[in-house]
Amino acid sequence: AGVVHGGVISLLFDEACGWGYEGAIGEKIPAVTGNLAVDFRQPLRAGGRFRIRVYHTGTEGRKVALRASLESVSGGVVYADATCLYIMLRSRL
Repeated sequence: AGVVHGGVISLLFDEACGWGYEGAIGEKIPAVTGNLAVDFRQPLRAGGRFRIRVYHTGTEGRKVALRASLESVSGGVVYADATCLYIMLRSRL
């Protein structure tokens, strides 16, 4: 099996952090990704099992910060980690 492309890993982080944003805010306030920074630690093999953990690290005004890690199911290997910043929109789309 090959290695998962970094762009796919970034997409997974953006999606997972979006769900984390909704959980942290507790209501449906539309937001956009203001920043997503990914650090790749180990190659992730295609077809492998993994989990993504997301943590809310703070809210300041309309800015919501999260961090996340992509790791083996056992938690023993970290493949990548990320920081995400979401910006709440002032008006609904």
